[in-house]
Amino acid sequence: MRKELEMTGMQNGTFGKNTLKTSVVSFACFCLIFTLSLTGCTKKTEDSKTTLHVVTWKANIPAAWDEIFRIFEEENPDIVVQRETGPHSSTAFHDMLTQKLKNKSADVDVFLMDVIWPPEFAAAGWASPLDDLFPESERRMFLDGSILANTYQGKIYGVPLFVDSGILYYRKDLMEKHYGPVLPRTWHDMVNQARVIVSEEAKAKNEIYGFSGQFKQYEGLVCDMMEYILSNGGAILDPDSGQPALASPPAVEAVRFVRDYIIGKAAPEGVLTYQEPESLDLFIQGKAVFHRNWPYAWEVSNDPERSKIAGKVGIMRLPHFEGGNFKSRKGPDQKGAIQ
Repeated sequence: MRKELEMTGMQNGTFGKNTLKTSVVSFACFCLIFTLSLTGCTKKTEDSKTTLHVVTWKANIPAAWDEIFRIFEEENPDIVVQRETGPHSSTAFHDMLTQKLKNKSADVDVFLMDVIWPPEFAAAGWASPLDDLFPESERRMFLDGSILANTYQGKIYGVPLFVDSGILYYRKDLMEKHYGPVLPRTWHDMVNQARVIVSEEAKAKNEIYGFSGQFKQYEGLVCDMMEYILSNGGAILDPDSGQPALASPPAVEAVRFVRDYIIGKAAPEGVLTYQEPESLDLFIQGKAVFHRNWPYAWEVSNDPERSKIAGKVGIMRLPHFEGGNFKSRKGPDQKGAIQ
């Protein structure tokens, strides 16, 4: 739950024990908060144990989730957790979950929310305010942004579970071979370096792409495109007027860059159908120089049983445009409780 625990994984370039420890503590904190406020939506089993229905999307690292639930149930033997796993896609999971909540389904007590959902769920009456059970003293243990994301009209509606941030992965062996220690600072640097590496590797009959990311029409595309637009000084909404700003020159230039230099150029045209799993698969098969993804991809990329490039992967913060600043989208994912 501590700020240093939430950030240690990325500072060390690993996403293992500290990330799991943070998730266990956060999940346990939330479930205990929820069970303290039971109002009949959970059920008692024959042996008087409380059954807690938890709905999540398909985990990126299933073993970590299994461990979280195992530890929670060991520490709370009077609670039985029944899990329902929804689609991996945030968009598809949102559709499934909102349908359950609209229908007042009895098999939802605790659910995972993406970073932008709390206002929607709170306004619809689907999520319970947790102010009395999640006091300010506890909230101060979390990053400010993760608490802000769970706050709507002055009330708190979720407990942060983990923090996501876009990261640029790269083939460390290929970068060292062709560029030494020089890493891309801007998006143009990245596509130029990728072009050279792809060309040089082709001479050795190693057919690869320069880049892989998430460009299917879904929530992940919004995250990716915001990273380009904001890192060029653009905006989705004008911060002063609140009016749409997607037609502003910085935003248009960023979108045009993706069209002209990424889709079908640095990346295959197929990225228009890629979510996280597809884009990561291209990278761990050794078929891309650069790859944009979330922190979970570090563990997958370095697992020799799943990755052909284990031990050959580096990470860095995302590039930006000349004159712009580094921007990474998303933020915390969190747990919410049904109203």
